[in-house]
Amino acid sequence: MHIALEIHLYVTDLQLIRIESADPTYIERDVAEWINSGNISVFKKFIRLCAHHVGQLVNYSNFSNDLNISVNTVKNWLSILEMSFIIYQLPVYHNNFGKRQTKMPKLYFIDTGLLAHLLEINDTDSYFSSIKQGSLFENMIVVDRLKRRTHEGLKAELYYFRDSNGLEIDIIERFNKKTSLIEVKGGKTFKPGFTDQMYKLFNMDNSLKLKVIYGGDDSFKMKDVEVTSWKDID
Repeated sequence: MHIALEIHLYVTDLQLIRIESADPTYIERDVAEWINSGNISVFKKFIRLCAHHVGQLVNYSNFSNDLNISVNTVKNWLSILEMSFIIYQLPVYHNNFGKRQTKMPKLYFIDTGLLAHLLEINDTDSYFSSIKQGSLFENMIVVDRLKRRTHEGLKAELYYFRDSNGLEIDIIERFNKKTSLIEVKGGKTFKPGFTDQMYKLFNMDNSLKLKVIYGGDDSFKMKDVEVTSWKDID
């Protein structure tokens, strides 16, 4: 049994996110049969590097160069972590929005406690002072939607979008043959500019559903956009 430490990260004055930070040695036991014993120390560095890339594109070559391991090893280790339900690789959404789209997945941690541990997020102060605060909030929303769909026995059908011109949507969700564009913003104050990227795609296809999930308290409807507080997500 691994040792678990409860950490409470306050993201509003009264509300909190509750996560568990686990002793990372349990990962070594779980993946030992797939990892060469001589590579365990490098594998530990690999997991920590993954944590520092949370919410970012998975660039296999960069991981390979940083750790002096092959690209195939990077892909294999990511697969092991994903099969162990430690990480999740969010795939890119392919459609007719544009031909020059990014092909790499984005990296998130299903094990949010481990993520906090690896980023040395131990209390409220370390959360708010972390340069990864926004990425942690985005990770929470992506993984929450993934877990809800899995619990309901549904296919994930979660994606993101990014093209060569820098147009990016945090989450694209397919449900009942409908497509929703979701922007995730950790700030407590909603800003109209949060919707700018979504409207560029909405102008190409007005059947798209537009949503913003943010770190504030109030949920409301604004024109075509459903604005949802993180406390009200369903």
